Amino acid sequence: MPVVQTMSLDRWHSPPGSPVNDDFELSDEFISPADDIPIPFLPLPSEFDYTKRTDWEMLSKRIENWLIELNTKLPQWTWGRNTFWLTFIAAFPSFPRGTWPMWNPRIPLEGTFIEQWLETSSTNIKVDDGLSLR
Repeated sequence: MPVVQTMSLDRWHSPPGSPVNDDFELSDEFISPADDIPIPFLPLPSEFDYTKRTDWEMLSKRIENWLIELNTKLPQWTWGRNTFWLTFIAAFPSFPRGTWPMWNPRIPLEGTFIEQWLETSSTNIKVDDGLSLR
C-alpha cells in the first residue's frame, strides 16, 4: 500500500530540511498585499441586532473608520465604500431626509447602491456648507 506524506505549504511552519523550505520561494506575484487586509468588523458580533438602528450606526462608523485608512485603489476600498453606504442607510433609512451625521468627506456618494438610493429620493441633500447634492 502506498504511503502519502503531507507537508505544510506554509514555509514558516515547515520543519527544517523540508522540501518546502529548501525549494519553495514565496513571490510577491503570488501573494497580493490586498488579500492580507483585515476586515475588523467581520464577522459581526453575536450581539449584533439587525433590528436596532444603533447597531447599524455603530457598524457604519466602524466601517467608516476602517475605510478612510485604506488605499482607494484597492478593491477592498470599493467593497468597503459600498458596505458603508448599505449600513449607513440601514442606520438612517430616511436619508437624505431627516437627521443624520455627516460622514467622512473622503467617502464619496458613489457606488451602485447609494446612487440608486438617491435616485429614488425626490429631495436634495442639504449639507451644512451650503452644497446641494443629488
